Amino acid sequence: MNLVQSLERLGFEVDQAKADVVVVGGGGAASQAAVSAAQAGSKVLVLAKAPVGQGGSTVHGASEIMSMGASGYGSQEDSPTVHYEDTMRPAGGFIDRDLVRAGRRRACAHGRSDQARRAVRSHR
Repeated sequence: MNLVQSLERLGFEVDQAKADVVVVGGGGAASQAAVSAAQAGSKVLVLAKAPVGQGGSTVHGASEIMSMGASGYGSQEDSPTVHYEDTMRPAGGFIDRDLVRAGRRRACAHGRSDQARRAVRSHR
């Protein structure tokens, strides 16, 4: 019995495909990676647990704006420091601190803009 047969016997659905690039996830970052790889001439396979357009954190992307206390969203007590700590605490030191700091500054700068608030309201 080969691996595929063993997995099927255990109730797994097995599909086989050939690809140059395999992208795991269906959110904004994964989708961008898939598009970039395809534009570069690669045959791309995307593995995602949710239907296209419904998975990943990008679909729920208002969190960055809300977490920074944008007018009408989140808590006015939030700050870039609170946002940084909220991001780092569950990560257990696994993620790059400098990258989180850069994202925090960027979210803060964009989170209070009128354009960002309008974008969130239009996607409710």
